[in-house]
Amino acid sequence: MRQTTKIRIIVLFVLVSMILFSTYKFVSQQIPHTVYVVPSYTHVTAVPSPSPLLETYQTLVKKENIADGVVKIAKEMFLTRGPLYFTMLNGPYLRLTYSWLCNTKHMGIHKQVFLVTTDKSSYSKLKKDWPEVTVVLLESNEFIGDQEYSQVGYIRLIVKRTLVLLSLVMSDIEFCLFETDAIWLSNAAEEIRGILRQDVDMLVNPVSSTIYNGGLFCVVPNRRSKLFWLKLSQMMATLKDKYKSSSEGKLISEEDNDQKYMSALILQR
Repeated sequence: MRQTTKIRIIVLFVLVSMILFSTYKFVSQQIPHTVYVVPSYTHVTAVPSPSPLLETYQTLVKKENIADGVVKIAKEMFLTRGPLYFTMLNGPYLRLTYSWLCNTKHMGIHKQVFLVTTDKSSYSKLKKDWPEVTVVLLESNEFIGDQEYSQVGYIRLIVKRTLVLLSLVMSDIEFCLFETDAIWLSNAAEEIRGILRQDVDMLVNPVSSTIYNGGLFCVVPNRRSKLFWLKLSQMMATLKDKYKSSSEGKLISEEDNDQKYMSALILQR
């Protein structure tokens, strides 16, 4: 069923640990706004009913072989420890991950960190050296060796990450995607949670006025954020299919990646 929805975007900028974040929200006419509101936009879209939405989600997750066990562990963790701080890695990212973990060791955030790794070696090392961190193995032979930005191998890894995060949001798990090349000067979890309680859908990290990335991307699970993440997952899965016969090292256009797609969806309001 097609319907026209007036959409207002609430933008909230906050300085947390020397990083500038912005929040935005799709607001219906029934929800009063209490912070600065960018002028309304009219957006016409086909909004899926719950059944097609669920079917599309299940198809995508099955195709990428996202195990139910990953979501089960994440759900239990969320219910007992609060929002998850999620990142995904393979072997070559292990040293960078250790650096981030060492830097944040005394910040009190590790009990909320949820790491998904794609190889047994990284999984075993992380489980041994960082017992407070929750580590899950999602084994795959697709991601052997370095995955360079704008190469097919990198896109395949990001598609897998996107589908894991889709599974989380569809399971009503609140999370923050972070990347381990960001330096944390303090634990920003409480500040972030405070922002997310201000009736927003997502907290996003602006690189510029038109570009956002996954350096910190926090999601409150609701219908709007589920539709957003489902659309992003569909775009990424289509991109992966486009290069399914290509080698991992093949360069692709920098216009085709999660950062560009994510930014485009945000800017569509």
